[in-house]
Amino acid sequence: MVTLGNISSVLGIISFVLTFFNLLGIYADAVRTVMNAPSEIRDNLANLRLELLEERGAYRRYRRYLRRSGAGKERSTVARGGATNKEDVLTVMGNTIRDLWTNFKSLERPFLVRNPRRAREIQRGDYWEESDLDEKGRHVDEERNEDNLKTYYDCDFMHRFLWWRSKAAVTSLMNQVQRLQIRRIEWHATETGNTLGRMENLLTQLEERVQSLDEKLMVVRRADHGSVRRSSSRYSER
Repeated sequence: MVTLGNISSVLGIISFVLTFFNLLGIYADAVRTVMNAPSEIRDNLANLRLELLEERGAYRRYRRYLRRSGAGKERSTVARGGATNKEDVLTVMGNTIRDLWTNFKSLERPFLVRNPRRAREIQRGDYWEESDLDEKGRHVDEERNEDNLKTYYDCDFMHRFLWWRSKAAVTSLMNQVQRLQIRRIEWHATETGNTLGRMENLLTQLEERVQSLDEKLMVVRRADHGSVRRSSSRYSER
């Protein structure tokens, strides 16, 4: 006979088994992250740094273009953060890039510090100094080659553990950078389309003006031709 006590025992066993496998999955994921940390640290941090540098470069180039062309006050078809003209939209994007870069630097810095104890303290929010970095780490901002960048990051056991704690934040930051890239491409594509549309309108207007001039020239030629014929007729009569 099935009693309430038996049902409770079965439910308890099922709950224990589910909890055990859940903890086993978490442990396996942690072990897998620690084991793969060297390649993940180097690949993810190097790629993320280069992508952010690319976004900063694109932002600065377009800002210079707007200043030279004087088109910054033109209305933008892609509004961001309540901004309407191109210069304000670009400012919003610049602030976003600056915030992402700051977040990236705070995530990257512990992996540039070779001292495991200091790396752990810096990740927890402790103040850092240039002396925490070795001579090579101090020049990381000058490096643009992906393969060379990967050699800047430390991957000893403590840094692997730090990666286990930082991986989720790095992944989230990578997703934010990808969304920023999509917005930039969308904006540039829209602005390029609008520019091509304006050029098409100008070409259409130019074509209409040329056609109008051709018609006027034809009228003038016909008038001149008629005048010549009348003059020839009078000369023949004489």
